[in-house]
Amino acid sequence: MKVKLSFFAFLLIVALLCVTLVLAGCSREKQAAYQDETEFPGEPVAPTFHIARATWEVLGRFEAFCEYYHDDSGEMFVIWADTAIDNLDFISIGFTDTIFAEGALYSTGEMHPDKAFILKASVPEGVPTCGISYLDIYHNRTYFYISESGFDGSLSLVEFQQNPDAAAKAGFIHDTGEYGEETIFDGPGAFDGEITAQVENGDEINSRISELRVSYYDKDEGAYRTFPLSGTFADGGFSVTLPKTLDAKYLRNIADVFFYQSMISDINANYFSFSEIHGYNIIGSRSATLKSHETVVNESSGETFGTYYFVSFCYVDRDVAVNGRAEGQGYNLFLKKGWNEVYTTESLESGNGSKTTDPTVFNGINVRWQFERVEL
Repeated sequence: MKVKLSFFAFLLIVALLCVTLVLAGCSREKQAAYQDETEFPGEPVAPTFHIARATWEVLGRFEAFCEYYHDDSGEMFVIWADTAIDNLDFISIGFTDTIFAEGALYSTGEMHPDKAFILKASVPEGVPTCGISYLDIYHNRTYFYISESGFDGSLSLVEFQQNPDAAAKAGFIHDTGEYGEETIFDGPGAFDGEITAQVENGDEINSRISELRVSYYDKDEGAYRTFPLSGTFADGGFSVTLPKTLDAKYLRNIADVFFYQSMISDINANYFSFSEIHGYNIIGSRSATLKSHETVVNESSGETFGTYYFVSFCYVDRDVAVNGRAEGQGYNLFLKKGWNEVYTTESLESGNGSKTTDPTVFNGINVRWQFERVEL
């Protein structure tokens, strides 16, 4: 039996179909708009930095502070950003034919509009000597130097382009995202892991050493342990072969070792270092400590001045550079994947010093392998 639709029923069906199509179209438009909004966010807004002399009126704008005294005879300044950022570096600036950032002196950590960086520094007329730098989410670094107007004394932060050639000659390469070029890691520090040396008066401890070991920090147990080296001690000297690769349990993240992440080219690098080799006797007790070092002492006017020099051996699991200055220590390390020799100088008075992969820093100092007995 055939069923005939009335004209009214036909119009009703057509109307329902139109409504369904319109609703489906709106749903697709809303979904597309939502996808556009979530998958393609707008470009992040670059921060604007400000500087002013420190007054109670200026300081009263902020809820939190960090501070760095670069020059105790300088003026007090306040620096802040108008958006939140992960980090802000205070940098020293050098000059050849152009200015360039030569070192990171202090890192603020996270900054936000309610947090200010208080700086005590001198801003001389003419060539700038200090400034700030900032690394954005795309790993692009922007540099500013601090300038004071000779006309009215007003302060400003002036953006400049880093001169990588001048910075490299000065021994500084900042965290620009351009690390990893093979040329910067071809320094004299890297070596094959073979150590052969005579120990000063080493014949005195021949019978005391049957095994050589080095210490490492056990992250799981939170204590220092040792592992054996492949080598022997005989006839007043030793020869060891360091392992070509180190197990992860011996390594620490490099950002846990050095002061500021801004000094490190790759914060995912892992690191191990030792400066002492421990001698163990046949019953497994530590009997001597070996170290390549020298102390140069000068006495003047009844006071003792001097410098301590020593060599350490550092392993990294990838090429990485550490450059800058923090807490009185200067770092100029271009570490190549594998083993590297690191040369350290340290003031006997202040404790300040430097670590570098450049052996010329010792300047002819006769660093010798020496031993220290451990009484049984």
